[in-house]
Amino acid sequence: MSFSNATSSAPIARKADGPDPYAWLQNRDTDEVLDYLKAENAWQEQQLADQTGLRESLFQEIKGRILETDLSLPSPWGPYLYYTRTAEGDEYARHYRCPRPADDANTVDESREELLLDPNAMADGGFFSLGAFSISPDHQRLAYSLDTSGDEVYQLYVKELSTGQISSLPFEDCDGSMTWANDSQTLFFGELDETHRPGRLHRHTLGEASAELVFDEPDGRFFLHCFRTSSERQLVILLNSKTTSEAWVLDADHPEQAFTC
Repeated sequence: MSFSNATSSAPIARKADGPDPYAWLQNRDTDEVLDYLKAENAWQEQQLADQTGLRESLFQEIKGRILETDLSLPSPWGPYLYYTRTAEGDEYARHYRCPRPADDANTVDESREELLLDPNAMADGGFFSLGAFSISPDHQRLAYSLDTSGDEVYQLYVKELSTGQISSLPFEDCDGSMTWANDSQTLFFGELDETHRPGRLHRHTLGEASAELVFDEPDGRFFLHCFRTSSERQLVILLNSKTTSEAWVLDADHPEQAFTC
């Protein structure tokens, strides 16, 4: 199907046979879908062509209400204060830490702060979404995930904070979540199924090339989420549907064991 003349009138997506006539639009890598999306964008630009000044005015007005240079409230954890900082002109907040003051105050010492992650330097002008940002319990590593295509599928990374060395983990179809066990060597991460639902959880030990599937939720009504409790004593798998929830728990000091309900 051609959309070459779509700017003269609104492009109309074809209706296919079946219970969902627009299911074909989920195949975002096909030429037909890409052509249709380009036609929609071209038609939208044509319809709003005489509103360029208003669009820019609205953008500047909204932007003017944002405090571009700002510092988040520092979060104390262990020997550090963790916080983010934005500067005028930045698209994303930078992530920092500094040593925790002896008097336990939430006062940032800029002379001793350490830049942990700068999304502005990583985005490179394209789509960029930071998923997980997870410091290991020993404060030596940063686990983070990135979506650079907009499809909500994330690549996983681990950064050694003492050296700055970054390792990309060789796993696909990740939902972006990353949760540390207390040994600071074991990571749990979620995997998306064929319907883009987070339903599987894997366990990975740093330095190994593989990961072990430790939980698989086959019921498509449930979405899986893993986190470590605020006490840092347990890891929790939370399964949520629209009407039901279920929790599975694991001792965070023993990540080699199985989750129990």
